[in-house]
Amino acid sequence: TSIDQLIKANSSAASVVGLHEHINDHGVMRMREMKAGFAINSSAPMVMKPGGYHIMLIDLKTPLEAGTTIDLLLEFKSGKTVDLTVPVVSIKTMHH
Repeated sequence: TSIDQLIKANSSAASVVGLHEHINDHGVMRMREMKAGFAINSSAPMVMKPGGYHIMLIDLKTPLEAGTTIDLLLEFKSGKTVDLTVPVVSIKTMHH
């Protein structure tokens, strides 16, 4: 089993990119920053989705448009980096 930690993400689409999760705080859903990042375990893939673990783009440089893509650079504690091209989809599409 391979274990690593996603510690940082960057994108040219936003000034700040944060690693967050939603938690149920006594019946109230709250979002919190994961300052230590996300533990990544190759035997139990992590799923990022609305209402759970997610990468948040803050202070967008231009509005995101469905059908386009953005770049996303993931940095891991091990020193590994992963350069991604991520499709932008409508939130309505995600819920159907």
